[in-house]
Amino acid sequence: MKFSKPSLDIFASAADIPIEFLENSGGSELWCKRLMWKKTLWKMTAFSAALIGLVVLFGSLYSFKAYRARTAAGPTGTGPAATPIAAVVARSGPLPEYLEAIGSLKAVRQVVIAPEVGGMVKAIHFESGGTVSAGAPILQINDGPDRGDLERYQGQLWYAEREFDRSQRLIAATAVSKSEADATKSRVVEARGQIARTEAVIAQKKLCAPFAGVLGIRQVDQGQYLQPGQPVVSLTDLDALYVNFTLPEQSLPRLNTGQSIEVLVDAFPGQPFPAVVSTIEPQVYAESRTVPVQGTLDNRDHVLRPGMFASVRVVLPSGPDVVTVPETSLDRTIAGDSVFVVRAKGKGQVAERVPVKAGRRVGGRVAIAAGVKAGDLVVSSGQVNLAPGSPVSVTDAGTPPVGKELASKGSQP
Repeated sequence: MKFSKPSLDIFASAADIPIEFLENSGGSELWCKRLMWKKTLWKMTAFSAALIGLVVLFGSLYSFKAYRARTAAGPTGTGPAATPIAAVVARSGPLPEYLEAIGSLKAVRQVVIAPEVGGMVKAIHFESGGTVSAGAPILQINDGPDRGDLERYQGQLWYAEREFDRSQRLIAATAVSKSEADATKSRVVEARGQIARTEAVIAQKKLCAPFAGVLGIRQVDQGQYLQPGQPVVSLTDLDALYVNFTLPEQSLPRLNTGQSIEVLVDAFPGQPFPAVVSTIEPQVYAESRTVPVQGTLDNRDHVLRPGMFASVRVVLPSGPDVVTVPETSLDRTIAGDSVFVVRAKGKGQVAERVPVKAGRRVGGRVAIAAGVKAGDLVVSSGQVNLAPGSPVSVTDAGTPPVGKELASKGSQP
């Protein structure tokens, strides 16, 4: 059996090469030693390269940590730099409470003007979107034939009245019978009835505004024939609106007419419109166990429109004063709620994590039942980079109010 030269790789050193291998391979001992030396030199080179790589890696890590330490050091280089934060002062005050619902706006007075009788449109006295006063003419239907009938009936009345007067004089002289006198009287009454009926038809053909308001889009044209009840234009009184909504039956003990309401609409986000509870339905809907409620709001500036979707808050009496902080200050974890409070330490300030007991939330603020007292400076932004005892620098401080401005925002239990 002969061995090939590559089989030298199975020996660790030249001393391990057997004589039979040297004889059968045709090589000398010197040749084998040279090959083994090359193999050993390659292994040493690979080991040296790996060692150099490790040294470079650890050196880079050390340099990076040193750089981080230098950049984290303060201006004097003696400690970590202060983390910039925003903070507000926790304040004590009444926290508004609401009954919340969704509803829609409805006009107090809104009609679609339409004729009671048919006829040809003779004249249009309005423009689409115009404002009209009560009694203002809107549209005129042709009443020429009716006015002709009116004159005819008026002539018949004149003649009937003369006949009746003569019959009364003749009956006194027994020249006519009482039945003939009664017939002349009936003709007078009939003529008066025809006149009244014709005048009513003429009045029906003149459409007028039943109340002051804003007109909608015109739906007819001059010369068009109108059927009875065919829409001409809508008329809406925008000076006052209703807001209709429902509340759970559990809300009834806390609900009364005259209570203040705040109405919010999507068209004006964050802007509440004041209203009052005007009507509470006397019965509860059995299907939904809710009670319909209607509020009235002043809209003399015509900002709101009927049909708008509305978020409704019925304002309840405020409870006792509570300490509140911004919702952004609250850190909620599996271990519980906490906030960072800024404390003075030496010549600087540090942030301390304080466990708290959170309560109701209203308008971006949360009530704190325990853990924070009024006057504490609470971190409201930037706490993601903080750890207990971290030096801080307050770059933005403020104290959002608890009362009136909070009432303009939403609440949640």
